[in-house]
Amino acid sequence: ELALSTGRIDDAVEAAKDGVGRLNRTTDRYYQTELTVMGARAEADRAEVARAGRDATTAAAAAASAAAYAAELQGWVAELSDPEAFGGQPSADAAVGSAEARRAQGKADVDAWRASVDAADRAGYAWRCAYTRYRLAEALLAARAPRRDATAALADALARANALGALPLVGWIQALARRSRIEIAGA
Repeated sequence: ELALSTGRIDDAVEAAKDGVGRLNRTTDRYYQTELTVMGARAEADRAEVARAGRDATTAAAAAASAAAYAAELQGWVAELSDPEAFGGQPSADAAVGSAEARRAQGKADVDAWRASVDAADRAGYAWRCAYTRYRLAEALLAARAPRRDATAALADALARANALGALPLVGWIQALARRSRIEIAGA
């Protein structure tokens, strides 16, 4: 998380890969899903940076890795006898992992991010509730959805991130608002 928050994407990719490999030797799905979804997020970030640098090979490899993480998460959720096990966190992580895999492919999948918002809300994971709204706003803007929808998602994300004191996330939300020329009260 620290590596992702400070822009050290390659470090985040390697830390997630190492951590997932270690945790996969256990059957502790609670921590496995959390780290696996971070791996998908790191790969999505790596894919975005690679696409911006016109590095199609790295972008494709990152998208494939993000898709593998998402598939692993979906498989674990399918194994659960109760989809709301662990307060719904594995299901929320699987939804976010799927949305991250779509982001890694360069797709602005509004529906995947809406599903992630809903799953994060059900699980009650405060940081993820703010993060998914930020990514939903980003997808809405990329899909050229009505700006009022993106503005509402960004304002909600900002309020939640500020309430948590999640300064890196606050910065990402404010940067997206500036790039998109969206005015948010309190930004």
